[in-house]
Amino acid sequence: MTDITEVAEQILRYLEANPKASDTLEGVAKWWLMRQRLTESMELVREALQVLEDKGLVVERRNVDGGLVYMVAHRE
Repeated sequence: MTDITEVAEQILRYLEANPKASDTLEGVAKWWLMRQRLTESMELVREALQVLEDKGLVVERRNVDGGLVYMVAHRE
C-alpha cells in the first residue's frame, strides 16, 4: 500500500467516525490524522498488552483513581 493510499484510508476512517467534521489542510494533518493514528495505536497497544497478560508477563492493576495500569508480572 502506498503512503498516499494509507493516508487516504485514515482520513476516510476519521470521517466515517466523525461525519460532521471539516477542517483545513493543516487541521486535517494535525488533528484528524494524529487522532486517528492515536486511536489505532491504542487499539494495537491494548491487544499487545492482552497478549502479554495472557502469557503471564504483564499484570493489570487498578490504581487509586480507578484507572488501569500495567506492570511486569513478578515470577516466583
